[in-house]
Amino acid sequence: MPIEVLQVQKKMEVNLDCISRPLSNIYAKYARVVCRHPLPFIFVPVIVSLCLGSGFQQIKFFTNIEYLSTPKNAESKRNRDYIDDVYNIKNNGMLVNRLSMPTSFGRVIISGSQQQNILQSEEFMEVIRVHETILDISVVNNGLENTFRNMCLSWMGDCATNSILEVYDYDATKVPFVTINYPFTIHPTGKVFGIATELGDVTFVKETDIVKSAKYIRLSYYLKVSEISELWEEKFLKAMEGFDSEVIRISRDTSTALSDEFLISTFSIIPLIPIAFLLIVSFSLISSATMDWVVNKPILTLLGVVSAVLGGLAANGLLLYFEVTFTAICALTPIIIMSIGIDDMYILIASWRKTNVRSSVEDRLSETLSEAALSITITSLTDFIAFAVGCTSVFPGVSFFCIYNAVSILFVYVYVLTFFLSCMVITGRREASNRHCITCKKVVPGDVAHSSCYRILCAGGTYNTTSSDSSHIIMVFFRDYFGPLMGKSWMKIAALLVYAMYIGFSTWGVTQLKKGLDFRDIVLKDSYVIPFQDIEQNSFQTYGPLIQIVFTEEIEYWHPDVINYIMELHNDLETSKYGLNSEYFTTDSWIRSFKKYLSITGQAPTNGTIFLNILQNQFLVENQFKHFELDLVFNEDRTRIIS
Repeated sequence: MPIEVLQVQKKMEVNLDCISRPLSNIYAKYARVVCRHPLPFIFVPVIVSLCLGSGFQQIKFFTNIEYLSTPKNAESKRNRDYIDDVYNIKNNGMLVNRLSMPTSFGRVIISGSQQQNILQSEEFMEVIRVHETILDISVVNNGLENTFRNMCLSWMGDCATNSILEVYDYDATKVPFVTINYPFTIHPTGKVFGIATELGDVTFVKETDIVKSAKYIRLSYYLKVSEISELWEEKFLKAMEGFDSEVIRISRDTSTALSDEFLISTFSIIPLIPIAFLLIVSFSLISSATMDWVVNKPILTLLGVVSAVLGGLAANGLLLYFEVTFTAICALTPIIIMSIGIDDMYILIASWRKTNVRSSVEDRLSETLSEAALSITITSLTDFIAFAVGCTSVFPGVSFFCIYNAVSILFVYVYVLTFFLSCMVITGRREASNRHCITCKKVVPGDVAHSSCYRILCAGGTYNTTSSDSSHIIMVFFRDYFGPLMGKSWMKIAALLVYAMYIGFSTWGVTQLKKGLDFRDIVLKDSYVIPFQDIEQNSFQTYGPLIQIVFTEEIEYWHPDVINYIMELHNDLETSKYGLNSEYFTTDSWIRSFKKYLSITGQAPTNGTIFLNILQNQFLVENQFKHFELDLVFNEDRTRIIS
């Protein structure tokens, strides 16, 4: 090879080595410091872990699924925050359809035991019994007994009701004699009831909107949010689970059901963590085992696992002290961190095995760390960066999970270079004095053992015949068999084909990704949430929820052009393919009702002052229009409508 080429190659090697070599030298010098003073590097990390680990005393699982699984900057969240803030939504004096989101509630879906028509006297009698059972559920607070009747979300003293029960006047004997229409039906008193959201799988009398049968009835019970509302929900679930009937079946749901079941699902994994821990420890012991009882390192392997646990304990405890939200999924962090810590341990032990066994412990550790620390640093850094990027996710659940993992990786890295490295020093000194890896008693090499039993269980330390400890079965396999095999041409072609297949399947898998969160993926298979949600999604989706339109800026509502614009908006929404266009249903709009009121009373305000005077002193004082107070926000002196 020409001299010029050699010089260029040498220069490139020097240039590429300008980072790794200084770092290796730093790690080598650091290893000598640890080797001379190992005890502080053992006790200080342990003390730090115990101190920071006490942060687990204030652990609180955050289980709000909606918050965790929706973007932080989601427009829906901003709109909801605006409505809750500006309209000052309260528990007292509130209609369910004015809430930006449901408060505390309990819901049931009832079907016949044989999936027959639920609108029959016998079945409906049981439905009423369910209703009465729910009304009688009571919780005690400060010595006072509270039932649904005094805990319900109400307007003008009346609890929100279930229309289907009112249609039959809570009397099962009337079921065969009362004709109901769908989605709206008229009571003999003239009151119109919307039953579309309360009946599921409806069949009709031929070519009419008269209900012939329905498979499901859904009843909803909304509560004011209080310190006892969750307790009421718990009793509600127990009451419905224990409801005894041979005629009907009940599926149940509450405002916290999905979050609670998600937490239970996560906790169901926790008992598996010790099993995973034992499997990891067992694999570590087996994979690092040799027949030489001096160079064998079972205790060091266990300490490697302990090092990862201590790092994770300190990291998580620190974050809990800083009140970083701890979600149920964060409980899986220990498995990830333990795997990363053990990987670092293997790298260090493998590098140690390649050092000259006749060298001093300090020289061996220095050579080990100069060789392995850079690999550990790079892997830890890439893992940390991956999770650090995840911390910027707009999804809070992902962000919090990545924060805990990113900080844990840093701690595990530090603990490997302190606690575990000092444990290697002690292990190296034991090996140097030819002591047994468990009993720490001095032993003799196998070739001079006085018995076969001693040779199998105690002998070790063949330092006189080898210059390294690289005879471990796994190292031998990859060095003498797997490496040469991968160097063969046909094996290279086979590897490329396998990799091409892997890329193909991966590409196909990406095309199968689906948007959204399926609740079945976050709860146990036998969760009570699944039957309720399945029925609701399959049988109650014909008519969706009410939507709210909020004008966030001040508008001259009295001006005819503004009124006409809003009326056109109402009409566009009602006549769209997504709207419910019915003679019994129009948008529940204060301005439409007020316009009609002005027409009936023969009034025509010509300016904002007169408009507001009639609105506040005549229109809103009448009982039938009082609920529109919930739709209006005035300024402090009530001279302008601000939203």
